[in-house]
Amino acid sequence: MQVVADTSALIYPAKNPGFIRLLKKLFKTIYLPPSVHQVSIVRGRELGKQDALLLERLVEEGFLVIKPLNDAGKKIKKKLKSTGLGKGEIEAISLAKQLGIDKVLIDDRLASEAARILELKPIPITYLLILATGNSVINLQEGLKILHQIISDGYRLSAHDYIAIKTKMEKASR
Repeated sequence: MQVVADTSALIYPAKNPGFIRLLKKLFKTIYLPPSVHQVSIVRGRELGKQDALLLERLVEEGFLVIKPLNDAGKKIKKKLKSTGLGKGEIEAISLAKQLGIDKVLIDDRLASEAARILELKPIPITYLLILATGNSVINLQEGLKILHQIISDGYRLSAHDYIAIKTKMEKASR
């Protein structure tokens, strides 16, 4: 399966080797638009972030593929500029449409709604934990460990959402 990723959908998994292994089991290729590459890898490397170095290795391996927007992608990007979405979110949605990929790794609720309007399936990284637990890609304990790690790394999740995700992971693992 192929997918296009937004910045946060890369940065938090890159801080956790278990999450990167999970991504490799779930996806054949993850495409990145230029702005996501710029923020998650180039700027991260300039700041000495270890997760940026890991992401750079994944580009070298061919698992992450940086893909520029063509004219069709730029046209979609132009239409999305007035939505209040971030540049990475806009480019990720535009690239997914350009490539004909129906799934986009994106966590922001407004960006997810914009993706749905454009007939894309937004996938938050927390859903990947539920999916992987349900398909026995990882066990519940591993999934919860990854969830706790991304939260401690700064991933924003309300208490209500945390309980809902944990409950879904528990049900999926049965």
